[in-house]
Amino acid sequence: MMKTHWRLKWDIFLSFQRETSHSFTDRLNEVLIKEHVRVWKCQVKRKNQVLGPSLVEAIEDSVAFIVVLSPDYAKSHWCLKKLAKLCDLRSLGRPILPIFYEVDPWKASQRNCPFDMDFEEHSKKFGEEEIQRWREAMKIVGNISGYFVSLATTMVWNQEEMRSLQASDLIELVVKSVLAQVSNTPEKVGEYSVGLESRVQDLMNLINLKPSCDDVQILGLYRMGGIGKTTLAKAFYNKIIAEFEHRVFISNVRENSSDQDGLVNLQKSFIKALLHSVPEIEDANGGIDKIRTSVHAKKILVVLDDVDNVDQLNALVGEKSWYGEGTVIVITTRDEEILSRLSVNQKYEVNCLTEMQALKLFSYHSLGKERTNRESYRVVKEDCQDNRTLAIGY
Repeated sequence: MMKTHWRLKWDIFLSFQRETSHSFTDRLNEVLIKEHVRVWKCQVKRKNQVLGPSLVEAIEDSVAFIVVLSPDYAKSHWCLKKLAKLCDLRSLGRPILPIFYEVDPWKASQRNCPFDMDFEEHSKKFGEEEIQRWREAMKIVGNISGYFVSLATTMVWNQEEMRSLQASDLIELVVKSVLAQVSNTPEKVGEYSVGLESRVQDLMNLINLKPSCDDVQILGLYRMGGIGKTTLAKAFYNKIIAEFEHRVFISNVRENSSDQDGLVNLQKSFIKALLHSVPEIEDANGGIDKIRTSVHAKKILVVLDDVDNVDQLNALVGEKSWYGEGTVIVITTRDEEILSRLSVNQKYEVNCLTEMQALKLFSYHSLGKERTNRESYRVVKEDCQDNRTLAIGY
């Protein structure tokens, strides 16, 4: 069964009140970013009473949510509106990780919670239905296992394990929990890679991601099978995805197009990734028309993995003129000739790992560790040479 691949734009939506933004929240945000977690951290002041489209899109486009529930959190009706929205999405499988910052987690879920006075104040401007929705959201979050931060003792407790930790250790635990959540996103790259970051940087240097870019850019990755093209394409896709509102990642094009109605199914996957609904398509020509309509004037990130026929590209990508300014299309293939027949802006040959890189990778997968002693290193090297092969993928 063919899988459809699309990835949410943000890993984490960080919800907090401003009084924590220069201390705990900032430190947490910095560590998450260092771990290459894509964080939406909203600090925009709003004049009207409605969540703006960009904020709603950011919430809906996030894998998971961190709520830093501080004493003044409920004083902001914006925080409460966001909290209610997060709880709506939690019912659809989006996890919430609460951090109770100087707030008793056991009281936050109670009817007479510490935020009652804030709810009373908001009731002067907002209707009972909305106030009740906010109260229910607060109750939901209060019942979720999370972390409690007490500045008085400079200690924190994991709500499940009830063990004391230093604040820096708490942030480390939160980050580990976050990484476990976002690792379930579709374009997962192997947990151990060698030489990948430098190759991603090579691709970054080939593509113009500046807002002023008015071109539709096509980047082709080529070389033999098993060299690591797919892993590189995924890592590059994950690196730049935040620059695009619309994105598509289609894996195993060669294999899936060979199935009955393969191209039509790929076209459906392409459109579903953009519109999040499965279109009615009778044949490949009809699919091309629907793709043309779906991509019209949109800035899109597209990855087509393992292409082996120009007809596949014609059926899935169509013409550059259909796309909006700034669109980036990445194609991986074993056949460089396919790229030569297309309007490819840049071609990138994915070379084998160096002997040392290949040995490190082989050692990790065979011995379970990156570094080996001299004897283990000799055995690994001899094994590679005896089999006349070196690990070349990621």
